[in-house]
Amino acid sequence: MHTVVTKFCFASVSTVLLAALASCGGGSTASKQHVLHSLRSCLGHLATGVKSPCIGMDVSQLSGISRNELVAALGPPSFCHPTSSTALLTADCAPAKRPVWSFARVPQKRVGGDIELVCQSDDDTHCARLVWLAGE
Repeated sequence: MHTVVTKFCFASVSTVLLAALASCGGGSTASKQHVLHSLRSCLGHLATGVKSPCIGMDVSQLSGISRNELVAALGPPSFCHPTSSTALLTADCAPAKRPVWSFARVPQKRVGGDIELVCQSDDDTHCARLVWLAGE
């Protein structure tokens, strides 16, 4: 009887530990993918409105993401900072520039009001963090 209880307790503890470890690793990836999917969806709906519901969303799950992965998920940035061209981008910015995605459409006659998601980093290949900035 004592052996059966010991085996049951060990099996239960093992199951709980495995579940906890799986949720730690998998949950983070799932949350990251959820944030990327939500942002992409909001960018896709910009044509129907002037302000995205994603503005201000917690994007901390994306800290450390590669620029390639971000561009693959969100599409090309709206522009690069510092900007040298107003041409429509089809890929990531040059390594020394920061990619920026606009999440609000401002009427052309109005100045300011853009809400942007900016990749900030000293590294040319990854975003140390993503931040929301309001244009002036």
